[in-house]
Amino acid sequence: SQHAAQGLNLAVFTVALAAALLIHLRRRPLAGAILAVILSFGTLGALVGASLATAVAAGPLRFLLGLFLLLSGALVLFRK
Repeated sequence: SQHAAQGLNLAVFTVALAAALLIHLRRRPLAGAILAVILSFGTLGALVGASLATAVAAGPLRFLLGLFLLLSGALVLFRK
């Protein structure tokens, strides 16, 4: 299902994010306060996003994800 696929995608992304954070912190440590703010807002955003995703039917969710991916790709391609 769409919800299961996106949940798996988020789980994989979370592991990759944790690895990237560890590598970044080894190279360039962040102040504890800044890290706490970033992690707090990231966690809050994930919880709100998960709640919204479970409340939306699969069809509109698939459309919104596709739109988000297209816009993200366009920004990467056309950003100067």
